[in-house]
Amino acid sequence: MKRSWGSFMRHARLAAGCALAAFVPAAGAQSLQVGSYEGSIEIEGVVRANPRPTVIYFDLIVRRIEGGNVTATWSQSGGQCPGEHPMEGRIDAGKLFLKATPPPAGCMVPPVQLTVGATALEGTYGKRPIRLRR
Repeated sequence: MKRSWGSFMRHARLAAGCALAAFVPAAGAQSLQVGSYEGSIEIEGVVRANPRPTVIYFDLIVRRIEGGNVTATWSQSGGQCPGEHPMEGRIDAGKLFLKATPPPAGCMVPPVQLTVGATALEGTYGKRPIRLRR
């Protein structure tokens, strides 16, 4: 069977497109950026005899990303462990996992698991949902 030049070019474009797609990340994939992210959570119920919900504000400062390893600083305005805490973790396939290093004496900073999105990091702080914006 003899093929025409047009048929050959159509197959060549298809093969080139498939090869390129194998090396280019998905269009929706996002990458973690060094910098500051902030957000808050609301804790319902009575906290220290206060009948209103308590709001805790968070800052995540991503300091360094090397390979899949991430170094950051986590700050929170209240809760069990207010203040700044150094954190280390990893990023893999758009998922960021961080834990306090070393764990603060006398309190526990829950691990943070976040998914990198187009405009925010979303996931959990301990068991509570959280969203951090750039």
